[in-house]
Amino acid sequence: YMINPDMDLDNIVIKKPGNYNFDIIYSGYVAPNPAELLMNGHFDDVIEYGRRNYDYVLVDTAPVSLVTDTVLIAHNADLTIYVSRANYLDKRLLQVPKELYQQSKLKNMAFVINDVDFARGYGYGYGYGYGYGERDDKSSRRFDFLRNLFKSAKR
Repeated sequence: YMINPDMDLDNIVIKKPGNYNFDIIYSGYVAPNPAELLMNGHFDDVIEYGRRNYDYVLVDTAPVSLVTDTVLIAHNADLTIYVSRANYLDKRLLQVPKELYQQSKLKNMAFVINDVDFARGYGYGYGYGYGYGERDDKSSRRFDFLRNLFKSAKR
């Protein structure tokens, strides 16, 4: 679609059979001019199509420190989630998202650090607590859509 906008977007959406609650549009082959293709307006059409037809649109991009693609399409995002792996990413590379945040180039940035080993480390602590009552689950409903999405993918 990025190269040939005459294609019907309904024809490139892959609908997962069964109990999956999401559809996919694959990126296709790697083009020799990705930045040009992202700036020609067709990607904006894909996002608009997604907003009209879905509750949530997730776009997985290359790391911002490697290519400019993420910054080129950032104006389409309502939220930017920056994922990094604990004890793997060189912390000097975090300067890139820090600068993007300070320059407001990525909207509503959030960081996720995965593969955290909670068994490692040291420290000292003490605590005491007591309570009774009933639990209010309203706050846990906030991300139910994500929880349900991944539950359905396991089936």
